Amino acid sequence: MDRRYEPYCLADPLFYDHPGAREDAADAFEHVRRPVPDGWSASAAGGRRLLRPNGEPRGPEQGWKIHVAATPGSAAGVLDALWDHCVPARLPFAFLRSPALLFLRNSVYADRDGAGKFATIYPADDAELERTLKQLDDVLGGRPGPAILSDLRYGAGPLYVRYGGFTARYCRDASGASVPAIADPRGRLVPDRTGPAFAPPRWVTLPDFLVPHLEARRADRFAAMPYTIDRALHFSNGGGLYQGTDARTGRTVVLKEARPYAGLAGDGLDAAARLERERDALRAAAGSGVVPEVLDWFEAGGHRFLVLEFVEGRTLDAASGERFPLAGGSGGGGGGGGFGGDSGSYDGGGGFGGGGGEPGAGAGAVREYTAWALGVLGNVERAVAALHERGVVLNGLRPSSVMVRPDGSVTLIGSVTLVGCGGSASAPAPAPAPAPAPDSDSASVPVPVPVPDPDGELGRSLFAAGGFPAPAGVTGRAVDEYALACLRLALFLPFTDLLPLDRSRARALADVIRGQFPDVPGRFLDEAVQRIVTAGRGALPVRALDAPIAGGDWPAVRDSIRASIAAMASPQRGDRLFPGDVRQFAHPGAGLGLAHGAAGVLYALHATGAQVADEHVDWLVRRACDMPPSQVRLGFYDGMHGIAYVLDLLGYRSAALRLVDVALEESWQRLGPDLSGGLSGIGLNLLHLAARSGDRELYGAAVEAGRLAAEVLAQRDMARTRGSSGTRFAGAPARAGLMRGASGPALLFLHLYEHTGHADWLQRAHAALRMDLACHAAADPGGEAGGRPAAGLADGGPGIGLVLRRYLTHHDDDEFRAVLATIRRRAAATRFCAHAGLFDGRAGLAMALADSASPNIRHPTPDPRSVAGSLLPHRAPEPRSGAGSLPPGPVPDPRSVAGSLPPHRAPEPRSGTGSPTDSPPDPRSGTGSLPPDPASRSVAGSLPPGPAPEPRSGTGSPPDLELEPRSVAGSPPPDPAALYQMRRLAWHAVGYRGRLAFPGDGSLRLSADLATGSAGVLLAVGAVLGVDSARLPFLGPREPSPA
Repeated sequence: MDRRYEPYCLADPLFYDHPGAREDAADAFEHVRRPVPDGWSASAAGGRRLLRPNGEPRGPEQGWKIHVAATPGSAAGVLDALWDHCVPARLPFAFLRSPALLFLRNSVYADRDGAGKFATIYPADDAELERTLKQLDDVLGGRPGPAILSDLRYGAGPLYVRYGGFTARYCRDASGASVPAIADPRGRLVPDRTGPAFAPPRWVTLPDFLVPHLEARRADRFAAMPYTIDRALHFSNGGGLYQGTDARTGRTVVLKEARPYAGLAGDGLDAAARLERERDALRAAAGSGVVPEVLDWFEAGGHRFLVLEFVEGRTLDAASGERFPLAGGSGGGGGGGGFGGDSGSYDGGGGFGGGGGEPGAGAGAVREYTAWALGVLGNVERAVAALHERGVVLNGLRPSSVMVRPDGSVTLIGSVTLVGCGGSASAPAPAPAPAPAPDSDSASVPVPVPVPDPDGELGRSLFAAGGFPAPAGVTGRAVDEYALACLRLALFLPFTDLLPLDRSRARALADVIRGQFPDVPGRFLDEAVQRIVTAGRGALPVRALDAPIAGGDWPAVRDSIRASIAAMASPQRGDRLFPGDVRQFAHPGAGLGLAHGAAGVLYALHATGAQVADEHVDWLVRRACDMPPSQVRLGFYDGMHGIAYVLDLLGYRSAALRLVDVALEESWQRLGPDLSGGLSGIGLNLLHLAARSGDRELYGAAVEAGRLAAEVLAQRDMARTRGSSGTRFAGAPARAGLMRGASGPALLFLHLYEHTGHADWLQRAHAALRMDLACHAAADPGGEAGGRPAAGLADGGPGIGLVLRRYLTHHDDDEFRAVLATIRRRAAATRFCAHAGLFDGRAGLAMALADSASPNIRHPTPDPRSVAGSLLPHRAPEPRSGAGSLPPGPVPDPRSVAGSLPPHRAPEPRSGTGSPTDSPPDPRSGTGSLPPDPASRSVAGSLPPGPAPEPRSGTGSPPDLELEPRSVAGSPPPDPAALYQMRRLAWHAVGYRGRLAFPGDGSLRLSADLATGSAGVLLAVGAVLGVDSARLPFLGPREPSPA
């Protein structure tokens, strides 16, 4: 689980929400309720209150600003001092509105680049900056406060400076995201970058009076440490965790760092106090043999360090993930290697991953895993009992805090605090402390070999801490006993993250375990369930969750999911209509978009024939038209083009076209080629709207998007710069898959071919697909193209398969057909998925299997006369005014993309639009029109064929989605493999007001969105049961009919 999710669990027990969303005005600082001084104005934004003097000349838009740190105890006094100084001096200033928001800013959850910032002052120039710092230092110098890592500290107090923006200005970064901006010396807006290190823009000169403070910062405060840091295992706002070497003895050690006043947790203690308490508890447990030995304790640079024995072994989540029979031999990986594992993550990395499965885990593998897991669980329970005998409670047990040594014994580790039983050990805060992934910045101590992690994947674990913390009211040893009960279930079915939503689901999870692991003793499970469902009685969420409804036919399931989605709507809010993933809060407008916002939910409802409430459509139209264009992303799944697409489908074409006009005025030509937020999604929407409206300018912009995407792919051709990876598919971009890989551009090229009949577009689609398969195969060095098991619809083989199949309707290609067969077999064999969602979970597999098994999609024969009215296909129209700065010109030579690929017969446009094979679908194979697996020298040849698993009876899974095979009138029977995955969605389901609902990514809260939640599940179930329009946009046999 991505630990960035946990701060968004604080505000609501059922839905991810901004941490300050439920703030009560009565909880604010007294200064918020003070009358605004005469001649001043006040405003609120982002949890801050901003005060500015009226009538003053307009101040600078950027410059050196002062940040002030504070602790919960010092905040009110700091605000008094700021008010008393800034109001007479007529200095604009801002501060966090409440103690709760200050706690979050200083908490272990906080982003390190913004942590500690309580108040901000905006001096007009360097002279005022110097004067203000000196005068405030006289008042505040020496007061406590956490270090602000992104800033330069002034003196020894809570004052810091950083160069940045004073007013809200935005620009687009390389990914197309709208980000805060400052102007460079030429007046161009560029990203206002912040990070956990002081790094002013290159063109800015540090004022002379700050130079001594910079020299003090650069002084090596850690030079006297008798330890060298070999690598960072993780960072949090409370400090770091490092693997190091004792320079005196050469012994490998682990160093835990804690920064004073930072890393606040639910117990109110900062990281330094918690580490000191952990040190005392570990010493109390010395001699037990179940915790690391304490080797040293010291202070350096104002930070506390606890030095521990380095434990050889693998974390329990990594060790179990390697063996888990439902995920297959390739499903986990990562982790191990002492505290950090091979991935460098203290929590072990890897684990069960996101899905997977070699065909048919046998009964022998299940029995072997059961015996191993029961043995490890026995060792863990004995280790916890040994701590209890010494008066110590672990208070943070989870699989990533258990190290399995090579001899099978266990050691209890972790970044959480050990507390004495004689104290007030109790259930931790509602959300456990996250451990942000390591980055390349050495914000705390020098790290000569940082662990690269550009996508934030390290520190991810299926278990994390979700589901393991005991409910409120559970104290003392019962905290550990509750976690042990969760562990009994999690090692066999790691869905304990669902338990905070509905602890009664423990019974259903145990029933599934009985069916999948018949050798697990019934009493063993019964004891775990009893402890979980009775713990902290009365502490369930105030809006109690009912059990999921029993299954029924397609309309019943559709209506049940639709009703739960409608019940989650909050049209009174301005930022979102439906709850979804935490990405709703990543940028302005994200709560409106297709992937995580209202547009995606309304699309799924419309595409599956469900009623769409007028009130909800009106909300989307109103909010989309009111959003400042400079703050909203442009792309299809993340921004304006996806919203416009849905508005057009729902009958609001004029609003959709206005939105597209606004988007075309932005710098869309500089975006990447991907489908999610780049040129491919934009081009597909432009082509769609051009065909619907007959707008020649939209068509010209669509062709321009295709041309630019082809150029970018040509530039990314890696055949020469990165060499051959040993795969036949050479020349790969950095990421694979439908949303961010070259399959998105391939889909655009196919649609351009279908609209124009221009053969070059088909050749570009062929080259792009080969590039994406190369990248995918490189990510799975043990397998082959299309064969990586732990991948979903957005970033893995199943999504690539959707585009491959569309390509094969135009041109037959034996190699692509073999890859598609491999993708299907791997998806069909997947028995375990961590999430239910469409983009990265079981719903996506179900949709991909339904697509691969359905009768061949017959796309229209390219007809020049049908393109945007009377447009000619062989000459790209002039781009519309404001739609692009590049001349249309000829489409790039396909050899620029495909020329460096291995020799292969260039595809010719297929005559007609028939099936890729003349043979009829074989209903026994469950593969639709796909041929039998190729024999030798094929992508699939090295894999055991294995039939797709039939739905099993007696597995103990809840009957929530046990549907009749012919639920949609007139549709063929559902594909058995797709139906298998659809039925297993019951493992993930919870009830919401008596209706079916699904948790989002992380499984900590419910989600209604398309990418991760109930809307995506609804779309996938519709696809499995034969609803033609229940597909992702541009990938179905037909688009949904307009409203």
